[in-house]
Amino acid sequence: MSEKAVIYARVSTEVQGDGYSLQTQLASCRQHAHARGYHVVGEYIDHQSGEVLERQQLGRLLEQLRAESVPVVVVHSLDRFTRDRGHLALLELELAHAGARAEFVIGHYGDSAEGQLSKEIEIAVAYYENRQRVERTQRGRRGRIAAGRVRQFGSRAPYGYSYERER
Repeated sequence: MSEKAVIYARVSTEVQGDGYSLQTQLASCRQHAHARGYHVVGEYIDHQSGEVLERQQLGRLLEQLRAESVPVVVVHSLDRFTRDRGHLALLELELAHAGARAEFVIGHYGDSAEGQLSKEIEIAVAYYENRQRVERTQRGRRGRIAAGRVRQFGSRAPYGYSYERER
C-alpha cells in the first residue's frame, strides 16, 4: 500500500499567484510524489509571505495531518515552506507530533549531521536573501518618494489619482 502525502505550495502575494510559480511548484511536487509512489490526498496553496507562520492553508494542512494518518508533506523547496529558522523548527515539531515529515523536491536533507547542516545553511541563506530584498524594495520606494514621484501600487494609480506618462 502506498503512503499518503499532501502537497504544500506558497507564493508571497496574490499577484505572484497569477504567474507560473504556483503551477510549476505543484507540478514538481506531483512528479516527486508520483515517482515515490505516494497517494496525494490534498493540496494546499498559500498566497502569503514565508515570514508569517500563521497561514490559512498551512493551518488546514496541519489539521488534516492531525485528523488522519498522512506521513508525508511534499514541498517544492525549503523557502516555499518558510524562510525563518524558528518557524522551521516549530513546523518540523508539528509534523513530528502528527507522525509526518516534510520532503523537499529541491534539497534532500537527511537525518545525518550533514543533512541537518545543509538545511540550516539553506534556511539562513533564505532568511538573509529575504531581508536583502525587503531592504532594497523599501530603499527604492523611499528614493522614488524623495524624487517627487508618486509611489506606485502595481500598474494602476492609487485611488483618486491618474498617471501622466510624461512625468
